[in-house]
Order: sequence, then structure tokens, then C-alpha cells
Amino acid sequence: MTIAVIEGALVGGFIAYIEAWMVPVLLKGTGNPGHAIGWLNIVPLFALLALSPFAPRIIAALGGNKRTAITCASVQVVGLALLAIPLMYHDAAWSASSALALAIIINLVGAIAGPAYFGWMGDLIPRSIRGRYWSNRMRVLIGFKLAFAALFAWLFAVGENLVGVHASLLAILGIGVLSRAASIWLLVKQPIAAPRRTTRSRELEAAAPAPGFVQAMWRTDLGRWTAVWATLHFGVMIAGPFFGPYMLADAPAGLDLLDPDDGRTWRYSLLLWTSNVVRLAMLPTMGRMVDRYGPGAVLRIAVIGIMIVPLVWAWTTSLALLMVVEVASGIAWCAAESAVGVLLLSAHRNAAVRARLIAFHQMPVGGVAMIATWMGMELMRGGTLPELSGSEYRYLFVLTMLLRLPAVFLAWRLLPGIAMPMPSEWLGVWRLIPGIQPTLTLSRGVIRFFRRPDAS
Repeated sequence: MTIAVIEGALVGGFIAYIEAWMVPVLLKGTGNPGHAIGWLNIVPLFALLALSPFAPRIIAALGGNKRTAITCASVQVVGLALLAIPLMYHDAAWSASSALALAIIINLVGAIAGPAYFGWMGDLIPRSIRGRYWSNRMRVLIGFKLAFAALFAWLFAVGENLVGVHASLLAILGIGVLSRAASIWLLVKQPIAAPRRTTRSRELEAAAPAPGFVQAMWRTDLGRWTAVWATLHFGVMIAGPFFGPYMLADAPAGLDLLDPDDGRTWRYSLLLWTSNVVRLAMLPTMGRMVDRYGPGAVLRIAVIGIMIVPLVWAWTTSLALLMVVEVASGIAWCAAESAVGVLLLSAHRNAAVRARLIAFHQMPVGGVAMIATWMGMELMRGGTLPELSGSEYRYLFVLTMLLRLPAVFLAWRLLPGIAMPMPSEWLGVWRLIPGIQPTLTLSRGVIRFFRRPDAS
């Protein structure tokens, strides 16, 4: 588990690059249009949908979960290194298309890497601490991701005037390559734990993925929260890939946060990473809440916050207000991701069966996300959306909010609720929130100061 946590730290640079700087490379570095970013999600999601039924066989053919995860990571580091070529020759006619193709490949291998990684890690982590372990690993990952993000923002702000935009993007790309290569080195050292076997797990492992097995899966807890997660992703992904292009688009269509002539390119990183800072702070609390109340109950609450967030993006262009809503977004997504991470790790005791169940889970989620992304891309490319305050993006944000509502209804119908604990239990939960202990202590002191003395 220690190696896994350290690997989460080293891979932070790669994750920061994928999440924040892949879009600027494609739009500002190689000249792709904004709607083309949709392909970064559509093609990998199609691969996810097509390959998920065969994921167990592919993993077995590649030599198991560990070898599959390392192979996929190696493809990513090679693709990222090759991305430097179209960035260096950004004026060439083939630059935009080749950069987009490489970016798609980097995202595409996750269709197999996900089931393999969770199938591998599930045997290493005891069930009783999975919520806390997952939240702590994510805390380390997000912390280092934010550190790399700050480094990338500084490199771009300094380098754009000294060596130019493209050279700055190349420097950031190089750090991303080194980060992924370092994580592969640690993945190689990560051991394979002996599976925890029971009579029930041996029976399920022997069962073939026949239609009857799949239908039975949908009547389980895994099937119920998968339905909620898939429905939520349909609403999220119709606009999700286009928040980045909206930040980079010229006003009034976008926020134009990465304009080199503005001198405040730090605003892009500040807005983009606010929710990640909040996730970093809230992960210990969410991990303990998942362990205490169960991942399904936590996910049930989280979808409400996720549904509300895009409405504020459609309503205002104020950076301060958008940062406030990103705080709320960070709390909601932290809760959802903590719950889903534990649900995936707990899908089954046996690693092979767990990888197969995760692959089945990916099929509906990937399918609806692919359809939603394609719909959003077509709406943006075709110019069929009306403008809201001069921007089609803001109208799309209203649409995505409405399409997230069904996930809220499903969550409240299919997922378990949080049983109301005793006041002492609530006190224990609230004490886990960073910064709350000094506040409670100060409040008690103020109350004692103003309390009237007894009449006696």
C-alpha cells in the first residue's frame, strides 16, 4: 500500500497535464477548433464500450492485472512523448490532426487500464479500511497534482514572454512524460497480493459472463449504483468536455483566461484547480463518512451538489463567484469519487471476478457518456444552440443541469439513505472537517463569556 501511495504522488504531474494542459496544447499549441475536444472523450468512450465485454480476456492475454496496467501506462508515456513532435512543428498541416490522434490514444488505453488496476489493488487493501485508504491516496495524488499544476502555471507565465507559448508548452509536456515514467517504475515494484478466497468467490469465478450472470448483476447493489452513475454521466458529459474550451474562448463567448497579452494567465489555473484544493481538504472526512455510512448513501447525497454546479456557470462570468461554486463542486465530487472508488474496490473478493464486474460496470457508463459527448459536440459544432449572454457554452451549461436531474431521482429511489446518527456521532463526523476544531473551541469560549451567572 505504501508503494501505491508514493506512485499516486509521482503520477500527479501526468494527471495535472492530462486534466489541465492537454486542451491548451490542442487549441493554442496546434490549432484545433474548440468542438474537436469532444473527440478526446468520444473515441475512448467508444473503445470502453466495445472492449469492456472482452476486458477480462484481454487482461488474461496480457499476463494479468499488473502487466496490463503497466502496459497501458507505457503506451501513455510513449504517446505523450510523441506529442512533442506536432507541438514543435505546429505550423505544419498535419500538426492539429496528429496531436489530436495522440491525445485520443493516451485517453483510450484507460478502457483496459481501469479494470486491471482496480482488480490488482483490490487484493492489496483490506475491506475495513478501503474508504480511508482510498481517500488518503487521493489526498496524496491531489496534493502533488496541485503542486505540479502550480509549477506548470509558473512555467507558462514566465516562459510565454521569454521563449514563447509553444516552448513553454513543450517544457510542461516534458515534465508530464517524466512523471508518468516514474509512476511506471513504481508500478513495476508493486507486489501482487494473494487473493482472499471464499466458497462464494470460487463459485462466481467459475461462472461464465453469460447473459443470466449479467442480468443477475443488475439486481445487485453494483447494478443499482451503476444505473445512478451512468445516468449522472449522461447529464455531465454533454457539457463536461467543454468547460475547458469555454475558459479559453474569447469573450463574450468564453472567459479568455489564457490570453498571453492579458498578463493574468494564472486565472486559468486558479479556477481550474479550486475544486481540487477542496477535494484535498475534504478527502479525510469523506473517506471516514464512506466507511461509517456506506458508499451508496454518500453517493446519494453527492449527486445533488453535482446537479446544481453548472447553473452558476451559466449565470455568471465573475471569477470570484465561479470559484465559490467550484468549492461546492469540489465537495460534491470528492464525496462521489470517494464512494465510487470504494464501490469498485469492493465489487468482489476475487481479483479476476472484480475486474470482470468493473468491465461490465464500464459498459453502460461509457455508452451513455459517449452518446452525451457526441450530442454536446454536435450542438456546439452545428451552431444550433441559442446564445445565453452572448455564449452558446452558457446555454449548454443550463442543459447539462437539467439532464443531471434524473440521476438525483434515481439515487433517491435506488440507493440507501444515511440513517440519522445520535448527536454524539454527528459531533464525531464534524470534528473531522479541517479547521472546525479551533472554531468549536472559540465558540465555546465566547458562549461561556456571555452566559449569565446563576441567580444564586
